[in-house]
Amino acid sequence: MKRVGKPVAIVVAVICVAAFALSFFGIASRYGDVISKTIYNPADIERGLGFSYDAVSVLRADEDISAEQLQDIRAMLEDRLSLVTLADYDIAVDNQHKAIVLRTAFSENSSYAPYQVASFLAEKGEFTVRVGAEQDEDGRMSGITAEDSSVLLTNDDVKSVQSAYTYYNGVYYYILTLELEKDAATNYANAIQKLIDEGVQSQISCWIDDSTMFYSEALTEITNTTHLQLTSSSWSATQATTYSLYIQSDPLPVGFTYAGGYVAQEPGFGSGVMTAVAVGAALLLVAAGVYLVLRFRVFGACAYICMLGALGALMMVYTGVFTISNAVGFTSYSLAVLVALVALSVERANRMGCELQNELQSPSVSGGRALVKVCSGRIKSSLKVLLPIFFGGMFIYFCFSSNGNFLADAASLISGGFAEKAVSGFGLAAAMAALFSLLFSVLGLELMARSVGSYRTFGDKKWFGGKENG
Repeated sequence: MKRVGKPVAIVVAVICVAAFALSFFGIASRYGDVISKTIYNPADIERGLGFSYDAVSVLRADEDISAEQLQDIRAMLEDRLSLVTLADYDIAVDNQHKAIVLRTAFSENSSYAPYQVASFLAEKGEFTVRVGAEQDEDGRMSGITAEDSSVLLTNDDVKSVQSAYTYYNGVYYYILTLELEKDAATNYANAIQKLIDEGVQSQISCWIDDSTMFYSEALTEITNTTHLQLTSSSWSATQATTYSLYIQSDPLPVGFTYAGGYVAQEPGFGSGVMTAVAVGAALLLVAAGVYLVLRFRVFGACAYICMLGALGALMMVYTGVFTISNAVGFTSYSLAVLVALVALSVERANRMGCELQNELQSPSVSGGRALVKVCSGRIKSSLKVLLPIFFGGMFIYFCFSSNGNFLADAASLISGGFAEKAVSGFGLAAAMAALFSLLFSVLGLELMARSVGSYRTFGDKKWFGGKENG
């Protein structure tokens, strides 16, 4: 039986302990009040048995901005959202990807769909009233309208906005009444009168940023010097409300692009119970380690270290370190895979430990040689069990997480999106558990065993729970 170099055991142990430590403690950096997490810890995994959901939307900045700027924009977006009637929401920053993460309570009865809220936040929202109404073929302002000198009013010139609608001849007309600041109102009236006197321009237009002209009208004498009224039958109720919100809020320094989103389970009922279960599981994990070490000594320690490595790697998948898990809604059902991984690892270690102690009954076999014999050649037999689990889990993941897939659509239709995410997350968790079991608990343990067996010190059977060599 071929042995490996003595340092291999130390290398494998360091990798396993590092994987578990990183998943348990996490890695985070602080920039002022902004905390960026590179690797999350178990406290960041949502726990609970609730069946309520959150819609999570990711908005990425169109330009490179600093963490401080991103934090300022977060505060501006909170001001913007204060104008929208939402039951519950949370805005977080992702400094690594220059992104804003919006989490809103998902409800079929909500006045605003999640994508509408995300779209509302993504735009700069710079409101201007301009001279002319010139547009290019893409609908963007052009000509004299695009010049800075054509700006008559901006967000800062508006004190408040009142919205209303009227029904006339079978048509709904939506009305936005802008109360102007005193100086802005005077300047606006003078500018309009000057344009009328010059007779060069015949229109004014209202814009959100440089891409959306939502209103235009012919130049007329100013009769109300404190208010500007915009009336249109082409707006929908949602559009009228959105324009009103943009006009009332401050424009962002940069725009954002909607980078995707998903529905996540919200921890609710039973979160305290799940926390207690997590604490109990941690105590059982410690108890398993104590049992393996006391009964099988060095072998028990090796098996336990490899199990911690597999557990740590799977935990990092759960918290989204690896790209494949970023858009997966892991639920409390997926956490059952962790329990199964620990239970099966302990059972396997116990079975191998018993085989080892049987080998130690032979007076001609040393402790190290018995260890290598028991742990060698396990990869082939383990593949027969773990490969079907891995491919089966990945099949379930891809079937239930692909948009337009029949199974995913059916699950989403039946449960409002919960089953789709729960089943896809469970499938990925099972596949990753099989993969990391193979890498750590099978291959890693065999390498450690072969390495430990090469140490003369561990030739004595007492290191493995057998009788001391005579």
